[in-house]
Amino acid sequence: MTTPVRFRAVIIGAAAGLLSTVLGGMVASLLAGVLGATDPFSSGLVIGALLGLFVAGFTAAKFVFQNGPLHGSLAALLTVAVVGTDALLRGSGATPLTLAGFALLAALLGAVGGYVGGRGQR
Repeated sequence: MTTPVRFRAVIIGAAAGLLSTVLGGMVASLLAGVLGATDPFSSGLVIGALLGLFVAGFTAAKFVFQNGPLHGSLAALLTVAVVGTDALLRGSGATPLTLAGFALLAALLGAVGGYVGGRGQR
């Protein structure tokens, strides 16, 4: 039996993912700078992005009663769509292969976050 996609959960999950990407990136950049990283901004950006994708999936799964990994993947993909569009509009040199790899990583991390967020809900 198929269940409908709850778009409200996906949008809320993506919003939470974007917020945690920014906040997580700022904190990680600060910590990387304190620890003496050569490029703390890039390190913080990667850590913040990975954290944001997981949080997007986790949050989306908290708003649905079943299919948490599906909703988590969709929320993370929406997060990547927003970040990728912003990056391309700002003149990023990201290739289509890079964006596709990031989307694949988003679907995976969003599904894991959705699985973790959906455990114990019935």
